[in-house]
Amino acid sequence: ESPLPSFEDRKGSELCEVAKRYFRSFADENLASALSDALVSAFLKSIAGKRSLKEGVLSEYQYANLYSLFKYASNNVPSISLLAAPTGTGKTWVFVLYIIARILEAKIKGEIDGVKVVIVYPRKALARDQFERILRLLHVFNEELRRRGLKRYAVSLGIWDGDSLEKWEKIAEMRRKRGGQDVEFRGIKCPLCNAKLVYRKEERCIVCSSRSCGMTYEYIGDVREWISEVQPDILITNFWALNYRLISRRYKHLLSSSIRCIVIDEAHVLKDLEGAFTSYLLCRILLRLAMQYKGVSTDTLASLRLDPKLEYDALDWIREYLKDRNFTIVLSSATISTAPTVNERRKDAEDFARNLVYPRLYEVFEGICKGRGFSPIIYHDHDEIYQKLYGGSPAFKKLRRKIDVVVIVAPHPMRGLETIAQATALCSLFWSKEFGQKFLLFADNKEAIERLYHFINDIIIGERGEIYDHVFLTDRNPGSHISHFIRGLWKNYGNNLMSKSDILVKALDDPLYWLAFTYTSYFSDIMTRYGDLSKVLSFVYSNQEIHFNNLLDVAKSSCDDIFNNRTLRLDVHHADLDRQRRQEIEERLKKADLLGVLCTSTLELGIDIDHITTIIQYRPPIAAESFIQRLGRAGRKPATMYIAVGFLLLSNFDTLYLNESYSDEVLFSVRPRPLPLENHRVRANAIIYTIVDLLAYLDHRTHYSSRLRDAVRTGEKIRDIYQALVAYEKPLVSIIASSLGLPLNVVKREYIAFRDYLEVLYNNLKNINTAPMSIKNILYDAIERLQVLKNDLAYRILRPIGSNPNYLKDSETYQRVVSQMFQAESTVSSLYNELYKLDLYCEAYPEY
Repeated sequence: ESPLPSFEDRKGSELCEVAKRYFRSFADENLASALSDALVSAFLKSIAGKRSLKEGVLSEYQYANLYSLFKYASNNVPSISLLAAPTGTGKTWVFVLYIIARILEAKIKGEIDGVKVVIVYPRKALARDQFERILRLLHVFNEELRRRGLKRYAVSLGIWDGDSLEKWEKIAEMRRKRGGQDVEFRGIKCPLCNAKLVYRKEERCIVCSSRSCGMTYEYIGDVREWISEVQPDILITNFWALNYRLISRRYKHLLSSSIRCIVIDEAHVLKDLEGAFTSYLLCRILLRLAMQYKGVSTDTLASLRLDPKLEYDALDWIREYLKDRNFTIVLSSATISTAPTVNERRKDAEDFARNLVYPRLYEVFEGICKGRGFSPIIYHDHDEIYQKLYGGSPAFKKLRRKIDVVVIVAPHPMRGLETIAQATALCSLFWSKEFGQKFLLFADNKEAIERLYHFINDIIIGERGEIYDHVFLTDRNPGSHISHFIRGLWKNYGNNLMSKSDILVKALDDPLYWLAFTYTSYFSDIMTRYGDLSKVLSFVYSNQEIHFNNLLDVAKSSCDDIFNNRTLRLDVHHADLDRQRRQEIEERLKKADLLGVLCTSTLELGIDIDHITTIIQYRPPIAAESFIQRLGRAGRKPATMYIAVGFLLLSNFDTLYLNESYSDEVLFSVRPRPLPLENHRVRANAIIYTIVDLLAYLDHRTHYSSRLRDAVRTGEKIRDIYQALVAYEKPLVSIIASSLGLPLNVVKREYIAFRDYLEVLYNNLKNINTAPMSIKNILYDAIERLQVLKNDLAYRILRPIGSNPNYLKDSETYQRVVSQMFQAESTVSSLYNELYKLDLYCEAYPEY
């Protein structure tokens, strides 16, 4: 049991005053008042649901962190902020309000262009969910700015990940394939009318799909072409996409010295090798930002031209950049530490930040902050704040509380784990239908998810109809005569039970008899109508036969809904599904279409969905924080009464080590562990990546064609890079060593090994035989495929249409013809690519 925060501890007027005090540090009084009023008004309207500044809008925890963040920024002090608090405590709005204020600071100081804040999310589903929430605030905020004549300070928002499209032309292509239908923008809804947002290639923007609304959102997008041109103020991404942009010269302008803040949400997932990679990546990012800030280049007109004979201390550049930009790193997570005391949790927080931010960088932050009388890390302990605020007062007892109920299910020796998982999921499916709730079943690999889904959906429900046997006590599928069969069963079973006085009690004795769920929900409705318990009991006992038959009617309706419409009630979600499919499942889960989803860690973090009450964990999770996070998806809304029920399903093998004393450590004990930063392969990887970063920054190509015909040209470019590495060895090695805090000899060894590898690659590319494949084979293949296409068009499409004018009036025939036309289009496209390849060969090798 844990207390839920009251988001009414601090009034809107207090938030407004804190923001205004910060804006006054770089703007005049009138502008500071206008900006703070606009920001707080937007937050009240779109997020807090309040109308007056006199109403409470923030918890004490949120206010304490915002106050500290603004205090550091007002005093020009860089900071590392660790927002470590349970799920559902509003951490997101702390950093969102802060970063909007930092963006306004940059715009007021004349820095209009460039990305100013980077927000990193580890999961695509989480990024999409948070994008939609932030958009709700930005929509109202930008409108508030427009009303005040401050439209020039409007904030833009972009998202770049593996689902981002490269160019706007891709939108047009997708529309053609869908018969002219609009392409949805990640399933995100319009903040104004709740309709889906869609791409508009003609206007190169995002618009609302509703004709009655038609709102245009020019300040949001995810097309890489748009992001490259607009450079949105806030860029949502992940670390793999950031790494790609660092080593690519094409998008190097997106990581510029305009950036003032990096936010890492759900930072606890960055552990072990992934955490070490992230730690080095942060160091590489700050090196890039500092080099751009200083104007470092090999160009003769550069502000700081690299001298091939000199060594440089890049840490001084980073230090200067952090000071000038009041740079902030925000780390947010619900599961950093579960230590029992405040001092232990504070130490864990500092250790976690020191490791993840990279010890060398942390020391730089520490030196700057202590020199100005500040701590390098902003950390407020959630539990400590509420103990101080409420103590033992009666008000503390009145706080809403979230209850987590964990049931550990050990298997019967004669029953397999999957049988238990299937039964638990099936039971949860029926229970969710009866009570208007939802459930999630987590497993740590997609194979287990797909296997469970297939057996539950296709065999148990689809073939056997086993939902019915748990409600009507029959062990066979009634098949097509379901209505007649069940009616007969009701009559015989009902008459049999009616001979007993305690019919409703005895009907619920069997633990596998799920009529108990229908019973509870049915009589809850009666209780709601009558209110008085004695009247309810009198009404029920005087009409038992009627109630029992009503129960069976309701139960059959629920079974029919699951049995006959099973594709609408249960689904799977994992990273290997395409973008559209994932978005569709997430949207259906938010609605009433899905009762349950079987998923991997893709829905583990930060997803806020109503009516999820039950979490099923298939075998112990890989990490304790995973179980805490997954349980945190449930019991988040009043409709669930803030109760989360978690089932941990164990195999026979799991029970050998998951005893009572050890289970707490496995499931609920979270302490930060050191990252393998000193591992020689991890360190070597970081050095090589930093070399490639520097090459991209200095305008060398780092991505090359893999086509054989380009081998010679690629070899020449690699030779140029090799020569640059030879010429600038001394400055580049010193920059890498100083920024990563590594010995010069260690960096030089990896540097020379990489350079020598490029030399070998260049020599090999020179000797590659680039002779093309036989043009005759390509032509023969193309002619054969054209012949097949011609026959298909003539005999399967054109001739039936010509001989029968009513051929396409039948909807099924029309759909089939449309499908065949799309197949023909795909074939033509493929042939076009083959012939285009042939044209390239002819151009490159005219002698053939």
